[in-house]
Amino acid sequence: MKGITGKAITVIVESGDAAPSTPIGINLPNAEWIRKEHGSKSVSLSNIIHSYNVVSAKSGMVDELQ
Repeated sequence: MKGITGKAITVIVESGDAAPSTPIGINLPNAEWIRKEHGSKSVSLSNIIHSYNVVSAKSGMVDELQ
């Protein structure tokens, strides 16, 4: 049996067409021909995931919907 390993990075600056919603992860490379030949890599954006968790815990939405 082989386990799953994961990579996580901290985001300093972002740009691109995902704004204003920031993704919690990225897959590199995106070109299909490169993936076929060399594979791909998935990366989690650790500080973005942490920020989403903090905001959702403090937003009061869960209390509002109960």
